[in-house]
Amino acid sequence: MPYLGAIALDAQRHRRFTDYPLEWAEFCRGFLGPEAYDTAKQLAHSTVKFTKSDKADMLEHFKSELKRMEDLRKDGVTGFIRLNSFDGHPALRGLWLPDGVPNGVEGVC
Repeated sequence: MPYLGAIALDAQRHRRFTDYPLEWAEFCRGFLGPEAYDTAKQLAHSTVKFTKSDKADMLEHFKSELKRMEDLRKDGVTGFIRLNSFDGHPALRGLWLPDGVPNGVEGVC
C-alpha cells in the first residue's frame, strides 16, 4: 500500500508547489481524496515517540522488505513493487492507503 507521507514529483512541479502551497494542498486533496488528505494533514501535525524496541522492530521489518524486493528483482520481476507496511506500532496505523489509489497512480511510495 502506498505511504501517505511521500509523493514523487519532478523538479518543475516540486518548485511550483513550493512557491504555491495552496495549489499543493489542492493537488494532494485531489490525488489522495478528501479523507486520506485529512488523515495525512492530521499526521503531519502530530509527534510520535518511538522506543529503541520500536525502532529495532521497524528496522527488521524494512530489512526483510528490502530482501524480499531484491529477491523479486533477481527472479525477474520488473515494474513497481509494493512496500508492505509496518503496523507494529499504534502511531503507524492508518499511514497506508487502501489498494485503490486514486487514478491508479503508482508514484507514491
